[in-house]
Amino acid sequence: MNYKDYSPRRMPLIAKIILVFMAICFAVIGLIGLILPIIPGILFLFLALFVLSQVSSRFARFLHNNPSYRGMKSRLKKFDFDSALRRAELGFWKVIKSVLDFLDRTSRGFSDNK
Repeated sequence: MNYKDYSPRRMPLIAKIILVFMAICFAVIGLIGLILPIIPGILFLFLALFVLSQVSSRFARFLHNNPSYRGMKSRLKKFDFDSALRRAELGFWKVIKSVLDFLDRTSRGFSDNK
């Protein structure tokens, strides 16, 4: 894609305001994440950049010319989302099974005491 001719699709003002607000929230969470080890700060900062690039063609051109952003974007394209989705689904079902096992054991324990 030639970013010299890049112009994002026209969007209503309210959509732009919402996206800018989301980008600010992502940026704040990202900055907090750089301080606190619990939150992945880099991920939220990347999301803030991506959302802002959807709103502003000037910002999108700036990011396209930035080698760090291009490298991060190419690594993201190489990431296998399909296998990650399957692992997340497997983890979800394991959590559900653990909760059901806990509830089953708990209910048996209460019925044995009666």
